[in-house]
Order: sequence, then C-alpha cells, then structure tokens
Amino acid sequence: MPLAPGSKLGPYEILAALGAGGMGEVYRARDPRLDREVAIKVLPAGSAGDSKRMRRFEQEARATAAFSHPNILAVIDIGSQDNSPYIVSELLEGETLRARLISGPLPVRKAVDDALQTARGIIAAHNHGSGEKGNVPAPAQRHPCHDGRRQNRSNICAEVEDARSR
Repeated sequence: MPLAPGSKLGPYEILAALGAGGMGEVYRARDPRLDREVAIKVLPAGSAGDSKRMRRFEQEARATAAFSHPNILAVIDIGSQDNSPYIVSELLEGETLRARLISGPLPVRKAVDDALQTARGIIAAHNHGSGEKGNVPAPAQRHPCHDGRRQNRSNICAEVEDARSR
C-alpha cells in the first residue's frame, strides 16, 4: 500500500517514504494534533487477515509502549486503515549503522559503545517481559540519535516476533 506525500493515514499526514522491507513500508509523517513528525511503519495488507500475527503485533506494540528506555524506540500509536495495520513511533534522524559501515569499519571504542547500548536495550526489553533471551534484531536496525545514544530503529519486539515467524 504505497502512500503518496500529502495522503492521510489515520490522523497522520504522510510526508515522505523512508524505506521498505520485509515488515512493510516506513514513512515520515506529521502528527497535526501534537505538531510533530513521527515515523509510521505500515504492515503489508495481508497481515490484517492473519489473526495470530495481528495479535502478536498488538501485544508487542502494547508491551513496548508500556515502558521507556533510552535505547528502545518509543511507540506512540497503533492503528489500521484499508486492512493495513500500522505502528507509529518517534522519528529518529541520522545515519543507520548499515549506511555508516559503507564508509568503513567503526573505531573499536565506538563499536563497543554501540554494542553496549544495543545490549542495554535488549536487556531492558527482556526484563520487562517484552523480549525473549537469545533473540536479537539485525544490527542494521540500529540508529544514532542526535545526543550520541543508539536506539533500535524498529520495534525490537516486533522484529523478534517477525524473525520467529519465518
């Protein structure tokens, strides 16, 4: 369900496509109610017909939204439009780890710091009951914040659930 800039998804105005992958398409959007930009991941239309997948999607979104951690992306909202479920999260600006690695390896100190921050986010999700030990999202999903923290760009729990369903 490709969305054109200017179209609406629930109360959100689509500004631009950010990317696409196995879990769906991601868009930059504007929340007019709070006057801020957000990221929206739209799952494939067929997902709505899979009640088990939708139940997991909703449970994981609720679990992630129920706690806050500096290394986990904040979930703001979930919804569905035209049989396509979506999840709304904070919008992170910056270069993905995948894009950064194209220019060469990270310095060891930076790689260790990023790995520690990733681990802290995974541990927090696990301790909160939102993740399962041993399930780790792809490093390509790591994303830097303006203040130097690293956050998981996608809902860590949804990525774990998606990996289990393959």
